Amino acid sequence: MPALSGNNTETYAEHLENEYQNLKNLVFQYDEAIAAILTGGHASYQLDTGQSMQRVTRFNIKEIQEMRDVAAGKLADLAVRLRKTAGQKQGLPAW
Repeated sequence: MPALSGNNTETYAEHLENEYQNLKNLVFQYDEAIAAILTGGHASYQLDTGQSMQRVTRFNIKEIQEMRDVAAGKLADLAVRLRKTAGQKQGLPAW
């Protein structure tokens, strides 16, 4: 595949793979924050998304859960585009 525009030598496939890894990390970070608030008895949690720092509290946990769901949806879409499945190997039809 050709490189993306500009001086970047990253191909489109590499770009999608990088985006997949970034979203995977983001969903993990959201899960950690949500678990810390809901099960750890913490009143707040510092969430480092790699792009920004957010403070998660019991008061905005629903908002964080919604953001996590959006990121997980994007991750699932990219997994399909990259022919990945969550923790499973891609198989061939038995016919």
